[in-house]
Amino acid sequence: MGWWGPSIWEAGWSTLDALLAEVTDADLGRPLRIRGEPHTLALALARSLAHTAYHVGQLVQLARHFAHAHDVPWRTLTVPRGGSEAHDRARGFDPQRPGPDSP
Repeated sequence: MGWWGPSIWEAGWSTLDALLAEVTDADLGRPLRIRGEPHTLALALARSLAHTAYHVGQLVQLARHFAHAHDVPWRTLTVPRGGSEAHDRARGFDPQRPGPDSP
């Protein structure tokens, strides 16, 4: 795989895990600046998560495109279209009988 392989991927996640393991509840309100704009650590983490999710969506869209272009069947990454009810029921959730935390 050259310079970009599983070891680089794992090193990146390990670094993130190590940093997050040191964060305390008190740290979440700590002020910091990103591109000169004030943020709390909590806001910075939320923005980073949203940004990462956006790029994951881009990668999935490209993967779907290339799968279709090469006649490779696409396997849904989560619950297939139209399968939410069966998925929920298989996990013990009945939408007709909301749980105790429902409004």
